[in-house]
Amino acid sequence: MYKQKRRICRKCFAQGMLKYIPAELK
Repeated sequence: MYKQKRRICRKCFAQGMLKYIPAELK
C-alpha cells in the first residue's frame, strides 16, 4: 500500500478518496 501510495499522484489519490468516501457514507 505504501509503494502504491507513492506511485499514485495526489490528484488521483484525492479523486479516488472522493469516490470512496461517498460510497462508504451511502
